[in-house]
Amino acid sequence: MKSDGVLIAPNFLGHRAGTKERFLAKILSLAGVVFELTWDETTYPKFLEQNGWNVKTKEVFKASFPLMYTECKKRL
Repeated sequence: MKSDGVLIAPNFLGHRAGTKERFLAKILSLAGVVFELTWDETTYPKFLEQNGWNVKTKEVFKASFPLMYTECKKRL
């Protein structure tokens, strides 16, 4: 990545939150999709910031698994 580049980091949120989400996560795991961590609207941007990124844009798209779209710049 270029030093002035933008990291686009989408991620699923709350896939262990409710019964429907856990069911869908189980189906996806049978297909080989692995969810190792669970994020929410607060913890995911915080994780990015703790790892050297400044979150410039974030938006949550509601779906079976909510998706958070983020754009970040590397902290200098």
